Amino acid sequence: VLESIPKLHLPPIAAILLSSFAPNQARVNHPCIVRLAYAFQDDKSLHLVMDLMTGGELQFHLNRL
Repeated sequence: VLESIPKLHLPPIAAILLSSFAPNQARVNHPCIVRLAYAFQDDKSLHLVMDLMTGGELQFHLNRL
């Protein structure tokens, strides 16, 4: 899954931190944590490549409790 986040919504340091965080986080293997496989950026957006997790949004399920 590719998630794109406009840089307008992020502090400048966030793109740098997420891009450097991706390789280390890719080693995490837990059923409740979405694996961030890769992160890259262009002039306007930060792009995150993550594993697909089916079952809906976590916030939706928490709101039902």
